[in-house]
Amino acid sequence: MGSGKKRSIRERYERYSEWIDDGGRKKELKKWLEKAGIPLELRTIKFLEEQGYRCSSYHCQDPETGKYRELDIHASKRNVQSFKVGECEVVFNVLILVECKYSYNLDFLAFESKDKYFPAFPVIFIGERVLGASYQDFEFPMVIRKIAETDVLNLEWSENFQDRKTHEACEKLTSCFSHIYERRRRMIRVSLDQYRLQFEQSWASFLSKGHSIREKRVLQQKIGEFLRENFKPQELLRRIAYFPIEIGFPILVIHEDRGLIGIKYDVATGQIVDFENVGYGIYPYVSENADKYDNILHEYFAFPIVICNLAYLDNCLKTLNKGIERMVTYARTLLRNNPYAIAQEVLERIHTERMVFRT
Repeated sequence: MGSGKKRSIRERYERYSEWIDDGGRKKELKKWLEKAGIPLELRTIKFLEEQGYRCSSYHCQDPETGKYRELDIHASKRNVQSFKVGECEVVFNVLILVECKYSYNLDFLAFESKDKYFPAFPVIFIGERVLGASYQDFEFPMVIRKIAETDVLNLEWSENFQDRKTHEACEKLTSCFSHIYERRRRMIRVSLDQYRLQFEQSWASFLSKGHSIREKRVLQQKIGEFLRENFKPQELLRRIAYFPIEIGFPILVIHEDRGLIGIKYDVATGQIVDFENVGYGIYPYVSENADKYDNILHEYFAFPIVICNLAYLDNCLKTLNKGIERMVTYARTLLRNNPYAIAQEVLERIHTERMVFRT
């Protein structure tokens, strides 16, 4: 490249003042920033903050490369719901991880699943023993079986009917939730140390009497026996005066100009009948790296992710809040009938983390 051409290129980038007052260039810049998804992310943050969430970005480690990647939004809210059982205060804390995906031309066509079974939803960091089958508490307009990203104004385009953007966002959300689950697990372990001092000696004495534990189900049974033999319910609730239930929701947010469109079809014939704007739904995403996410999937394969058009985010959060209210009602009823449940979860975690659980 000649020196004259190099000088010309340098001069082109010398001053911001050459473009900052140029209406046409600024319009072009706005368009490309939209394509980068930045305004969509900012609008999503604004809405979540108006709902009382504290928002920031989040970096998680990619299990394939070992490198850290940035997720768009980490939104948290403490004490969303709370109640007392005996002298123990039970508090619900909520985490929402959001990935925003902008597309100027692709609508998200969704095939419905008739299977309403998505038990890995929501992510439960702590509180599993008092929440039951939580996924049943959430009613979404649609359970999505498959996504087909489509430019409906250019149906012959070779990139139509794929799910590249959805897959990329869902994989990042799954990976980040797995990463943050491990971080939360370590934090919970530290917070439970105070209870280890209260239970460990008598629990070790109980085990020394020949109580063999070889699987999780037996562990839970033996913990129940131990607690009932050694403690009264009100004593346990006094010892554990504060119990946080931590739950998390993954959300993929798409631009308000792009639809999440349900494909209505005849079940008997398989023929497509019509299309319906559903706004948001839940998508049980199956990762090709599912075996690396056992901590959040447990024995299941699919990681359910909410997909939501930004314009429907208010309705989506109302659905989540209604589900949380039902979870609170279930937990309150369960603890009224079984006040040992909190101590059972605490001791199970202590045993698993500190006493080398043998499978």
